Amino acid sequence: MSDLFIEIHQATESAGGRLNEMESEWRLGMSTLEPKADERIVNVCFTDDTICVDLLDGRTIIAPLAWYPRLLHATPAQRTNWQLGGAGYGIYWPDIDEDLSVRGLLQGAPASRLVAVAA
Repeated sequence: MSDLFIEIHQATESAGGRLNEMESEWRLGMSTLEPKADERIVNVCFTDDTICVDLLDGRTIIAPLAWYPRLLHATPAQRTNWQLGGAGYGIYWPDIDEDLSVRGLLQGAPASRLVAVAA
């Protein structure tokens, strides 16, 4: 059983055992982070310092290239060589081995940075 479920369950017990709507949705596995069909990617383009991702629902996500060092340092030809992945919810650049997802872009999540550890 997850720690989060245990905390929610304990909070419910301390509130007199009432099961609120939020907890019942959580326990049934509902999530607002699930991708929606209209959040599929239809186009990707770049400015000098941003990536622009157009979604099927008409929204455009714009994020700084500084968040994605591989894309920042890629050539224009490498940036334009992208492929859709994950049923249209992801973007892959094979030349630089970079992946981005709609979920991560919508959450405003920069690329994780790996820290080298001295041996």
